[in-house]
Amino acid sequence: MSERKRVAIFVKGDTPDAAEASRAKCEAWAQKRGYEVVAHYEGKGRMDVLLDVMNDISRRKFDVLVAAKTTEFGRLARPVRALVQRADKHGVVVSLVGAKEDLTTPIGQQILALQVAEDDAVEGR
Repeated sequence: MSERKRVAIFVKGDTPDAAEASRAKCEAWAQKRGYEVVAHYEGKGRMDVLLDVMNDISRRKFDVLVAAKTTEFGRLARPVRALVQRADKHGVVVSLVGAKEDLTTPIGQQILALQVAEDDAVEGR
């Protein structure tokens, strides 16, 4: 029998209600898969939380990082891509509730690359 996967939940939530709704979606997602929730991170727009997550990825404190949507990690794609690349390097899967592909797959990374290009184009205007 295989070990239960350890999951960390990342929520940002612009309001307490939004954060709770995201958390509930992620917890239901994990429960449906039989994963054990071992950590919760709440961003609230603070970059240090994203750095904590990246450090914990490097320490392999969890196997899966889940969020309700990519914007939970930040509005710009570049930091999200850095997080996904770190996760991929350490064998941690980054998933989104309701997404068919996790962000660490080639398709997920291609989507992030397109989002980074879009961010760069908008900044260059």
